[in-house]
Amino acid sequence: SADAKYRLHRRVDMTVGYANETVTRSPAEVSKTDEDRYDLKVKTRPGDTVQLAFGLGTADRDGSGYVADGLENPLLRKYYLADRERDDARVDLSWQPANRIAFNASAQISDDDYTDSLVGLTAARQTTYTLDTSLLIDKHTQLYVFYNRDNIDSQQAGSLDGLGAIPPSDWQANWFADNEDKVDSIGVGAKRSRLAGGRLDVGMDYVYSRARGQITLTDNTDPAVTLLEPGLPYPELKTTVHTLKLNADYRIDKRTKLRMNFIHEKYSSKDWALDGVGVDGLSSVLLLGEESPDYSVNYIGLSLHYKF
Repeated sequence: SADAKYRLHRRVDMTVGYANETVTRSPAEVSKTDEDRYDLKVKTRPGDTVQLAFGLGTADRDGSGYVADGLENPLLRKYYLADRERDDARVDLSWQPANRIAFNASAQISDDDYTDSLVGLTAARQTTYTLDTSLLIDKHTQLYVFYNRDNIDSQQAGSLDGLGAIPPSDWQANWFADNEDKVDSIGVGAKRSRLAGGRLDVGMDYVYSRARGQITLTDNTDPAVTLLEPGLPYPELKTTVHTLKLNADYRIDKRTKLRMNFIHEKYSSKDWALDGVGVDGLSSVLLLGEESPDYSVNYIGLSLHYKF
């Protein structure tokens, strides 16, 4: 990678960058992928308390010839190995109206186009919005709050030709689906240092995440697919996670400290592809009877840290 920074004005900086990533894998359907990325960033400081940044990027990933596994549809392209073109943009805003408080906001969008994928993931768009603020109560106490929203829309192409008597030379994509995922996350936290005569630091973090997913069949050109109706969405996918973290560091001396952690996580999900299907839910297929994950767990950790 390489980049260059140029000061357009005493309050405006511009940065251009280039990066290349080459990955070799063995064994894999694609033995080598090569990606080139170009970036342009502009950072400006309209005032002493405000900073604004813009970024544009484009990337192109190409791979060696795709050799499908003998049991896979030869038209299938796994998304992390497939040729891909990506364009993205980002805006960041920081505002510090006073020494003890700061606000940050950001928005990012990326478009992925899997140009050579006939079966598999063909396109995806992700938008992310983040708001956060931090407050310094005093020099030893800090609070923060954040909110994050992710929207992921993707298009998928599939084929059932491999299940019939059609020769591989005539296989094609014959059903298409839109996937829409939305994830909301809210978090709060606090840190307090120099307690117990300056030896103890404590912290707390709580994060709540809620994800919803919707799959809709948009086109079905295979008359053999009788269970999938175009335009009819599948039942909604749901996931909810509560995570609470408590930690404490106690300095025994300048080199040694004792760390204690407590984590509580409650996870629940609903997936129509698993729930209620049972071991005999599909004709002529013996399943494992798996259900959507749903659990609550507590973790307690104790560790000793020594600095040489």
